[in-house]
Amino acid sequence: MKYILGIDVGGTNIKVGIADYKFKLYKFFSLPVEEFSNPSRAISRILILLDELNKYNFFALGFGLPGLINYRKGYIHYLVNLKGWKNVYWRKILEKETGIRTFLDNDVNLAALGEYFLGAGKGSKNMLMVTLGTGVGGGLILNGKIYRGSTYSAGEIGHFPLKASGSRCSCGGVACLESYIGNKKLMRIINTRSFYIKSQLLSRIKRKKGKLTLEDITLAGRKGDTLAIEFWEDVAHKLGQILTGVVNLLDVDRIIIGGGVANAGQLLFVPLRKFIKKRVMKLQGRDVKISKAGLREKAGVLGACILAYHGLKGRQI
Repeated sequence: MKYILGIDVGGTNIKVGIADYKFKLYKFFSLPVEEFSNPSRAISRILILLDELNKYNFFALGFGLPGLINYRKGYIHYLVNLKGWKNVYWRKILEKETGIRTFLDNDVNLAALGEYFLGAGKGSKNMLMVTLGTGVGGGLILNGKIYRGSTYSAGEIGHFPLKASGSRCSCGGVACLESYIGNKKLMRIINTRSFYIKSQLLSRIKRKKGKLTLEDITLAGRKGDTLAIEFWEDVAHKLGQILTGVVNLLDVDRIIIGGGVANAGQLLFVPLRKFIKKRVMKLQGRDVKISKAGLREKAGVLGACILAYHGLKGRQI
């Protein structure tokens, strides 16, 4: 049996999966992200991992990485949350150390690839994947292939500006979507006294727990709390502004939304669908579907395996 090792490097942990050539997962587990704090440490951990998993006959390694990646060269420009990674020829290093063919791409591109082939994007031709978490990431599948752009860095939907002016974003831009609906910003909002004091329920939870979470806001919204419902409507409207532009520009037929913020469920999706339907151009909006990601935390690992499989076959995807 031939196997692929898929690795999805995230902001807080690393997800690892073993799949066969039909993308059936035989093993799936997580490692602390600190074990990939720099390339040297990551190589050591991968070599240990391969030794621990030596009963599997690996023909390829697939990597999803949170940053700007030149997938053709197997080159990492930089990783967003891991400061020890900059200007690294990761494919060349890994193949020399392991003797195994290695393929890599941006993590959201690969989550999109996983959803397109195996998840909520099945049957789509042109699809946008959005991940809502610490950052706001995007991956595009156009005409059945990842669209990477001229510098292989397309899909940065979190860095669409919402306004002409506003707070400076970590990317260097101003008033980026991520600055308004990224986890850190949302957590600051809900734990600000001027926010939660407007709700008796949220005020009680804050006193009891000391700190509100987005899950608390979701649970309060499901109980009918007006402030919680309005909070998720505001997130939906900000996201909807950008997604309306994407639909009008690219005429995608599917938008898949994943990440922790998507767990708000219908509190987010109902106002989001309503907003986009009202604002999008009629023809482009006629058939577009907005769905929650189906593969959850496994999307990136499976996408990495799919990328590696097609790479082994000499196919661009």
